[in-house]
Order: sequence, then C-alpha cells, then structure tokens
Amino acid sequence: MLSWKCQPLKRWTLNSKERRKKLISETHSYSCQRKKGDFDSTPNTPSKAPPPKKHAKGDATDDLTLSQRISELDDRLNDRDRYCRRWNLRLEGLTECAEDNVKAQVMEICKEVVVEEDRNFVASNVDIAHRVGRSYADSGKGKKPRPVIIRFTSRTARNLTWKGAKGNDFLKKNKMYFREDLTIKDRATRNLLWPSIDKARKEGKRAFFVGIKAIVDGKEIKS
Repeated sequence: MLSWKCQPLKRWTLNSKERRKKLISETHSYSCQRKKGDFDSTPNTPSKAPPPKKHAKGDATDDLTLSQRISELDDRLNDRDRYCRRWNLRLEGLTECAEDNVKAQVMEICKEVVVEEDRNFVASNVDIAHRVGRSYADSGKGKKPRPVIIRFTSRTARNLTWKGAKGNDFLKKNKMYFREDLTIKDRATRNLLWPSIDKARKEGKRAFFVGIKAIVDGKEIKS
C-alpha cells in the first residue's frame, strides 16, 4: 500500500520539474531569437536633443537682440551716472594759481550767489571742490583756467546755488558762471541741440535747456 501511494507523487514531481525546465527553455529561446532593435523604446524614453535651429543666411535676429541689450545697459548706466551728478555743479572762469585753496574760494563764491540767510548753509554743504583736466603747470600761459567741479552734501544747497547763480551780478563782474555737471552722453545730446537754441536766442525767442531737453518758447524741440 505504501509503494502504491508514493508512485503518483513521484510522477507529479517529475512532471513539474519537466514543465519548469521547458518553460525556462522556451523563454530563453524566445529571448535569443529577438534581434537587436526589435525592442521598441517606451514613449517616455528620451531621445537625443534636436539639432539647434539654423537661421537663414543674413538673419540678424541675434545681432538685433544683442544691440538692444547693449543699448538698454548703456541707458541704465547713463541714468545712474546722471542721478549721482545731481549733487554736483561746475564752476567756469575761476582764476587759477598754483597755490590756490579751491574749496575755500568756492565756498566764498557760493555765499555771493545766494541770499544772506542761506550763505552759511550753502557754504557748509560744499563737500568737495577741485579742478578737472590737465594741471595748470602743464596747460601753459594764456590758457583759460580749468573748470572746478563741486560736490554738495545737500541737494537743497546745490539747488539754491544753481538758482542764485542765474543772472548773478557778482559772477558777471568776475566773468564766472556755473553749469550743470552732465554725463558724457547728455553733453553729446546738448551739443546736437545747441545750434537750435542759439538760433532761437538770436531771433529773440526764449530758449533754454531743461536737463537734456531744448525748450523754445515753451515747446520742446528736437535736433
């Protein structure tokens, strides 16, 4: 009885092993028969990056963009420089000597162009005053004196001096005058507009600058 019961179990065990071997063999055979390239990539498999788009010959898109960026950067730098110079004025015509104390002279001149109650305030707010350009020793005799650039610690003091200097008798008598401290770009703009201002003044019209704007008879003019 014992041997009869064991025989079916043996046959079932052998059959299971054979089936497993056959399954492994068939799977291996199927894999080996697949050729290289038979397996397609999944939809999410990244492919190579596409080549960069080529512009047609003569396309200046990149150049225009670069030019615009440079122009914008130049304008920003000019605006920042212009803002910093709002505390400054330039004085023209101050006689130049080798031993001059320029700052002390400027303080006294500023006192002369403002009303009495503002004199001490304006003078005390003169922070820096020095000449610009080649030294007097190198400029040669007979050359006009170098301009003086003045830096105020207060915009109020600067504006009082600028306002009082217009038509001031003391400055006229000593052949001196104040002018704004403009950026290089703003000076170039004014130089282009100056002929129109000069012509208008000779014609008896009221012409002047407001910053870099040229105003003639209350209207802005273009170069």
